[in-house]
Amino acid sequence: LLLKYLPNSTVDTAYCAIPQGCSTSGMYEAIAAALSLPRVPNSYDDLVSALRMAILEPTELAIDDVDNAAPEATAQLRRLIEDAPEQLTFIYTSRSREAIDAKTYIARGLAVLCDHRRLAFDPAETELLAETCGVPYTHLEIGRLLEESDGWPIVVSGAMRASAEDGRSLSDAYEHWRSRYGQLFTEFIAADLDRAAEEDRALVRSLIAGASVDDQQRLHSLESQGLFIIADDDGYR
Repeated sequence: LLLKYLPNSTVDTAYCAIPQGCSTSGMYEAIAAALSLPRVPNSYDDLVSALRMAILEPTELAIDDVDNAAPEATAQLRRLIEDAPEQLTFIYTSRSREAIDAKTYIARGLAVLCDHRRLAFDPAETELLAETCGVPYTHLEIGRLLEESDGWPIVVSGAMRASAEDGRSLSDAYEHWRSRYGQLFTEFIAADLDRAAEEDRALVRSLIAGASVDDQQRLHSLESQGLFIIADDDGYR
């Protein structure tokens, strides 16, 4: 999504991804390479100075997977929001909004959140995807797919591709996709859960198995970490 967005930005852009366990020095290297800085900074203060010298025009720097960074590097990425030159705007992506304390910056008017609501497919987008893929559909089938998937892009697009590949309509797209790719999707979820604490992994697995959990604080913790919980007006699900 970032790589689709950046070429269409009205200002200069740069992109880097943070590898798992990235240290502060690794973060400096990634940012220096993205912005073509003349040298790799050797400290946080050096990084800020280098940015102030290099960024003279409005620029957007997208830093992907910030939650991969080691705690000290993550703390410095948060500090950069305050200390970087005004011409530099940051786009941070993360599975967990807690990693960058998004609520604080949103409350202060310094940031906006592109969450699951913004990323979810709506009916018009789903119809356009079906038409593009040549998948027959009715408005009722579009509504059912969105209800079954919550508009989750990986599910909507997966179900649509599976229907297109096999020459099927959208009538049973979700179940057809589950039967073909359910095991791979389960492995995807399991791999993401490996990043979480054991007690959180156990709770998500119990929810997937159909257990009911009324502990709103625990559910909030899972949702803020991006662990397959959605918050809406009716609570967590």
